[in-house]
Amino acid sequence: MHLVGSLEGVIFLYSLNNILSPMIFQTYRTSMQNVTTNELELLEKIRNYKIDLLTKPGPHPRGDFVRPEVVESWQRSYNNQLKLFDYNYGPLLTETEFSEVLREKNILLKAADPYIHQMECILTNMESIILLSDENGVMLRVIVGSKEKLAEQNKRFKLEPGSVWTEKTVGTCAHGLSLILGIPM
Repeated sequence: MHLVGSLEGVIFLYSLNNILSPMIFQTYRTSMQNVTTNELELLEKIRNYKIDLLTKPGPHPRGDFVRPEVVESWQRSYNNQLKLFDYNYGPLLTETEFSEVLREKNILLKAADPYIHQMECILTNMESIILLSDENGVMLRVIVGSKEKLAEQNKRFKLEPGSVWTEKTVGTCAHGLSLILGIPM
């Protein structure tokens, strides 16, 4: 086991926070005592690969440590003019717009809500978030498992019903890739 306790570690974590998904970083920060040196090296390798890929011209070797779908998403997000080193918040629909989306998705919500409730009961004490979005990336349901652990983090990232999370609005994210590729991510 390796604990990051040096100034280099703090600088590494700060730069990591600015380049990798802030939600992933938050998970690592809260459980840093469980991160091995190899895992930190892999995170640094991914970070450097992403920076090189997006900021340096020319051909780049394929990184076997990152799925090609993710690399392609990084490139599309960068081409969409999203900020590389800052967090990109998803826009929030107005109350009227969101009410209209909920009305349009009423059948989906009626079908999904019993399953979401069942998952919510199972995940109550776990660090998890249940998301249901429509085909446009609009968050219809956002259920936080362990409210004490994740509620503040979720509030910080403004992941809430009515927010729009797609590759074009927030960048690379699992459900955004699922929408594009039509497969689980």
